[in-house]
Amino acid sequence: MAGLAIGALSSCSRCFYGYVDGLNLSALAALIYQLLMERGIPSTFNTYGMVALVLTYWLVIRVSGRRVHEA
Repeated sequence: MAGLAIGALSSCSRCFYGYVDGLNLSALAALIYQLLMERGIPSTFNTYGMVALVLTYWLVIRVSGRRVHEA
């Protein structure tokens, strides 16, 4: 969903960043909820890996959207 936003929303950087940030913050909130409430702090490696993956993807999408906006 965030990859599609690069082409669709990057012409308006305010709309693009609002959408991408909201999408990634909700994904992180769900993962943090799962980590703290459902499994406890000593959670599985998969949940920590997903948090790292979402943060990395968030950075890549923001940089890509900025470059498309500048072009």
